[in-house]
This record gives sequence, C-alpha cells and structure tokens, in this order.
Amino acid sequence: MKNFVSDGNVIFHVLTAAVSSGDLVLAGSLVGVAVTDGAIGEEIALTVEGVFDIPAATGATYALGVKVGFDISANEAIATGDGASDGNVGVCTEAKASGHLVVRIKLAQGL
Repeated sequence: MKNFVSDGNVIFHVLTAAVSSGDLVLAGSLVGVAVTDGAIGEEIALTVEGVFDIPAATGATYALGVKVGFDISANEAIATGDGASDGNVGVCTEAKASGHLVVRIKLAQGL
C-alpha cells in the first residue's frame, strides 16, 4: 500500500534532555525507550512497543496488570495516582515485590 510509512515500533525524536540507551523518554503522550545515547537537540530512535524493565523504588510493590507511572526527576516508576507522575508509561507485566530494583512493564501509548 502506497501510504504505509513504518511498522510503528520505532519513532524518531529530537531530545530536550540528554539520555542514555535504555532510558525512558516521554514525548507528549508517547513513551519510548532510547535506542542509543543522545544529547540535547539530537534526533534519536525511540522504541515505542515492547516489554522493558524500568527503575522502581525498592520498597514499591506492583500487581500484574496495574498502570505504571514514571517520575523523570527521580528516574523511577511510581503509582499512577501519585501527583509526581510525569506520565503513565505502561502496564505491569509481572508482579514486583518490595526489594526489587525494577518493574517490568509493557509500554502503553496514551494512557
């Protein structure tokens, strides 16, 4: 089909803050994971589909299927009802117990 552009798993984004490969990036209602390192003003690829481990507070717990938010300044997942959330980023794909340093999420756009 002549109007097909891409499969949509990766988009390109001009950075407003420096990132490292694997960092979570919020761009409006989109959430992605940086494919490479990048400096402010550089255009990099963001993976916007898939399941990723993201940093989480060690004492936090998450149940399978709950929405997960993200606090960019703290660089960690937070409960979606917390006012510090910079955006909902996905859904927990396996329960996270207290003491674990990451939560596994399926990226979800527009939550």
